[in-house]
Amino acid sequence: MGKDHQDTLETQVVIGITLRLRKKYSEALGYFEDVFEQRKKALGPEHPLTLSSEREIGVNFSLQQKQAEKGLTILQKVYEKQKTLLGSENPDTVRTQLVLVDALTKNGKYAEAEKLFKDGLLSKMK
Repeated sequence: MGKDHQDTLETQVVIGITLRLRKKYSEALGYFEDVFEQRKKALGPEHPLTLSSEREIGVNFSLQQKQAEKGLTILQKVYEKQKTLLGSENPDTVRTQLVLVDALTKNGKYAEAEKLFKDGLLSKMK
């Protein structure tokens, strides 16, 4: 396995998530950006794995007070791409939608979070 093998990249994502949980956001970002660039190069910018890597970058930024808007913008972009490419019922799309609702809530954007939750997730339960 080389540095661009998908198992190696997935291990880097896990390391990034672990660092993020420890609030080491800048260190985590390095891992997430590296995986995103490797996947974009190998798989293309619209591949589901590339989009999930981009989502991790958005989550990382959304948890930092000074970078929250940047994170929300990235998450919204990934969500829209996934809806178009994968469909709104796809598990990756739903996961990004949940992450976006959570990020909006944590950043005090309650009305937007509620609308996204009601329009998207609750409508799927009917």
